[in-house]
Order: sequence, then C-alpha cells, then structure tokens
Amino acid sequence: MATAHAVSPDDIRKILHGEMRGTWEQVAALIRAMDGEPSFFHPHWEEAHHSAAATPPPTETPTHRLNRILTAFGDTHHDSRTLSTSPSLTVRRRALRRRLAQAAVIRSPLS
Repeated sequence: MATAHAVSPDDIRKILHGEMRGTWEQVAALIRAMDGEPSFFHPHWEEAHHSAAATPPPTETPTHRLNRILTAFGDTHHDSRTLSTSPSLTVRRRALRRRLAQAAVIRSPLS
C-alpha cells in the first residue's frame, strides 16, 4: 500500500469525502503516496484543523442519517422495478442523451 499502512482504505475514503478529519500523520502519508510535499500542505491542514475544531459539529438530524445511508448503500437499494422514475429526471436524461448524440454527430469525421 502506498501509505505504508499508515491509513486504512476506509479512512482514506472518509478523509477524501470529508467524513473524517485525518490526523496530520494520516494526511501526510496520503500526500506522500500521491508524490506531494507534506511541508507545503501542513499550514493549510493546520488552518483547516483549527477552524474545524472551533466549529461545533452539526446536529445529527434524520436527514443527515438518511443521506449517510443513501451514500453508503445507494447502489444496493436501487431497484427499478420498485422505484418510480421521477418525471423531471426522465426529461433531463432525454435532454442529455440528445445533446450527447448531437455532439457525436458534430465530432464525427465527414464521410
């Protein structure tokens, strides 16, 4: 592992998604794993760490819990047979497909 096992894969995901504040040792290991220079980022980490420590954590609400569950298990709970499709989502998907098709026609070489 590029972080020399200083950070678990789950902690890496949590740090990168902002779900967890990593220790400087964890963040420095990630920076080194990506060929970065930890000394450049240390002042930024210090500033973010101190400002985050001064801010109280948001109150856990049912919406926060639902969003966490959907983020963690969203792919496993999707079943098109039981979920109705949103009309606005259907319209947006059609518009996107149409724009992609138009872009493909514009980019294709002349025959």
